[in-house]
Amino acid sequence: MGDEGVEAAAEQGHTRLTVYPFWTPAYEVELPGLVRTGHGGADGRMMTTLLGPPAPPDSLGRAATARDGAFALLPGLAANASIARGGPVAVADLIDPHLLEPLVRTGAP
Repeated sequence: MGDEGVEAAAEQGHTRLTVYPFWTPAYEVELPGLVRTGHGGADGRMMTTLLGPPAPPDSLGRAATARDGAFALLPGLAANASIARGGPVAVADLIDPHLLEPLVRTGAP
């Protein structure tokens, strides 16, 4: 086995967004100040949230709950179960249906 994938390409220290509008040429928008570390910088933010001092409340309601995290795992668990079983697996079959009732009742995403 060779050295493939041992070293990643050097980061340039910034991120760009390319906009592809209809009927006009594409253009790039530089996004300065973004961190290009693990998970796009989310690892550092997550560790600060978990282990740092309490942050002020998120006025936009963007912070995920433990329940949100648990639901985020379900597609991967379904994929693993599908591979193990050799067939399709419904995500809803992996959890207690009572956990979904508040979502159905409120229409929450």
